[in-house]
Amino acid sequence: MQTSNIPLIVGSAAAGAAVCALVMTLRAKEAAPSSHAPNSETDFESAHSVVWRSIGGAMQASQLYLGDRLKLYSTLRAMCADEGSSVTAPELARASGLKVRWLREWMAQQAAMGVLVLLPGDGDDDDDLRYRLPRAMATVLADEASPEYDVALVQMVPALVSRAKTALPGAFATGLGLPYNDPDVSEAIDRAHRKHIHHCVLPRVLPAAQLPRGASVHAALAAGARVADLGCGGGSLVKVLAQAYPKSTFHGYEVSDQALACCATSLAGVPNAQAHDARNEPLGDA
Repeated sequence: MQTSNIPLIVGSAAAGAAVCALVMTLRAKEAAPSSHAPNSETDFESAHSVVWRSIGGAMQASQLYLGDRLKLYSTLRAMCADEGSSVTAPELARASGLKVRWLREWMAQQAAMGVLVLLPGDGDDDDDLRYRLPRAMATVLADEASPEYDVALVQMVPALVSRAKTALPGAFATGLGLPYNDPDVSEAIDRAHRKHIHHCVLPRVLPAAQLPRGASVHAALAAGARVADLGCGGGSLVKVLAQAYPKSTFHGYEVSDQALACCATSLAGVPNAQAHDARNEPLGDA
């Protein structure tokens, strides 16, 4: 790859993430291999590494969050579907409706991070710098139907990091617990659960599950049963089971306002499924 194809990134969170990635790489190369276990009392290299890996991870997660939230990965997956196809920042801007000025830096950071591949070529202009989202990355970041899909929980990282600034200092002082009421946290958990529901619970767990006397759970649900899901989150499991077993009724219980709001949307139009606020509707009343 020619050096002229490496863009200069100045400012912004994307630049910071790229710089962190570079620092982490240099530190890893500086660490001399040793056959002896390090002494944690004097191993400053490992201590620095913990700090910089954490900073770099947070910066990189912030850019994954943007790519996911703005549907850039989905757009890139479609644009790079053909073998050998690639994308420039102006092309991505036209396809996404976003501005080249920010996509330029974001795409450069994604290449530095290892998500995108910057293809060989001449020139430093936006039209010269071509990027490709490899198939494996596209699947992990944008194919929700695949068992390899794995970006969902990135959605909750900014909200959890924000809590360290806004809520946790007070909680540490009072000892009080905190609810996880945040739209991104609730949706992230529910998105992650959907993959496991479709690729594990339905095809593997349910067929093998048995009741105490050896009866099939599948047969009981098919015949008609009342089922409670305690801590149902956004209601994905309740919805899927209700649709699969129309003779049974399913009740999801939650204490999170945001999760209950997700349930209201998810379970709308599913007659044999219902969500309950466990703070107001005890299990015995269902």
